[in-house]
Amino acid sequence: MTAAQKAVPALLRRLQHTTLILLGSALLGIIVMFAWARVTVPAEPESLVALDSDDSVIVSRGDWISFRPRDIDPAVGMIFYPGEKAEPAAYGPILHRLATDGFFVVLAPMPLNVALFAPNTARRVMDDYPAIRKWVLAGHGIGGMAAAIFASRHPEDLSGLILWAAYPTLISDLSGAPWPVLSIAGSLDVISTPNKLAATRTRLPEATRYLEIPGADHWGFGNFSSIRSTATIPRDQQQLQAIEATEALLSEFDRDHGAP
Repeated sequence: MTAAQKAVPALLRRLQHTTLILLGSALLGIIVMFAWARVTVPAEPESLVALDSDDSVIVSRGDWISFRPRDIDPAVGMIFYPGEKAEPAAYGPILHRLATDGFFVVLAPMPLNVALFAPNTARRVMDDYPAIRKWVLAGHGIGGMAAAIFASRHPEDLSGLILWAAYPTLISDLSGAPWPVLSIAGSLDVISTPNKLAATRTRLPEATRYLEIPGADHWGFGNFSSIRSTATIPRDQQQLQAIEATEALLSEFDRDHGAP
């Protein structure tokens, strides 16, 4: 047997060993991804009530969850992107309240509950509601980042942008945006911190409206369970201030006719 022939079995063993390592790594990666995909920030069970229709709001559930005020034929709508790994139902109470006050809102669930995987979801929502003439896009946390990505790519499709505890990423320069931008954040947010928001202001228009809610945290914009809050104010108070600021921007458009 020649030296070359003797080397073949050793080479095959090394290839087999390498293949097993690669397969094992791939399998481990799949297991980790599956486990990560199952992790969510859960909604409070009580928040599910807000996903039902009542005397003031018609709630429809399909690909999207829409909140339509009764007795109003709206021409202006707000699309909402949930936060990172957040169960969409957690935003039911605050979005239902917006609809109770007369605003049409569409909550857009995301793949694996991560809006960055589908920043262009707003386009599909718009296609499903052709009667809406003007759209404002909003998002919480990573949902706000994804909203900013869509807004920077398709400014002609929007009439405004609302960021809850969120800021634009490096690929989202909105400094020249032709429509109003509202940024609402908590002073005690340890995820979208005040410093992070301040560092990204150059990516937003000079006329951006900022509201920092004293004592508010990151997760108080939704009704979440199993969250360690850093807030020093009640969640209801944080949400009320967010609602009032959001409605102030939406009110600049005629709800029935879509005109500024």
